[in-house]
Amino acid sequence: MVRSFFKGISLLFFVVFAFVQSAAHAAEVVNLDTDARFSDAVADAGMYHPDAFQHTGVYLTQPVSPTKEVVVFVHGAKGHPGNFRDIVRALDSSRYQAWLVYYPSGNRLADSSAMLAQEVSKLASAHGISRVQVFAHSMGGLVAWQMTQQLRQDMDVKDLVTVATPWNGHWASRLGVLLSFNPVPSWSDLVPDNDRLRKIWEDTDRPQHKLVFALTRDDSSASGDGTISKDSQLSSAMVEQADEVIKLIGTHTSVLHEESSVRALVALLN
Repeated sequence: MVRSFFKGISLLFFVVFAFVQSAAHAAEVVNLDTDARFSDAVADAGMYHPDAFQHTGVYLTQPVSPTKEVVVFVHGAKGHPGNFRDIVRALDSSRYQAWLVYYPSGNRLADSSAMLAQEVSKLASAHGISRVQVFAHSMGGLVAWQMTQQLRQDMDVKDLVTVATPWNGHWASRLGVLLSFNPVPSWSDLVPDNDRLRKIWEDTDRPQHKLVFALTRDDSSASGDGTISKDSQLSSAMVEQADEVIKLIGTHTSVLHEESSVRALVALLN
């Protein structure tokens, strides 16, 4: 009987611990500069071992305020909330609040977008917030596009800003799917010209979209940002329906950190 009692207590402790762990990342206020979860190593693990990822959620840099405008930040493949630290720092914190989602980028994009939409909607509803803006980098633009479609069932999405997004995928994903014994699930969503990308191209029910593309240099010979090709960033279907198309000079990641680029990106949120 004693053994059964302690076994029951242990089970109860485990259930409570698991619940606390699962809820720990809902509206957690963090320091983007020092939090060890926001590292390339942890983000890489989220790509290659998505089922083991334990940090999914919405992170904040200040407590939720029902009176400040919400900007939801969505990172890309092998990305994390810390990627946006310079942009968040440049925001007027008296007017804006940053909600930074974190997800394992190896998961299928539709699964990630559905989960993130649910978490953002839940947080917004709990605080009486009915409008957000969304800012996404790289593959995060594809996740954000699908996420905003679901968010708009519950609230107003004022703007969607996408930066260096591979609207027509990435050539390496095709090789990864074909040659890997255990391909990362999200790779199949990034194979150029696949049906899931085409569905995004054909989707006309969208918020105002500001499409930002990046080139390593400002001349006609630039083929991309060093990671995503110019052709994929400027997929004709997405350019045609974008409300604004903005060019930045820099690499795939430097545009999130260089002072001139940060100023230009923050201006798109004003």
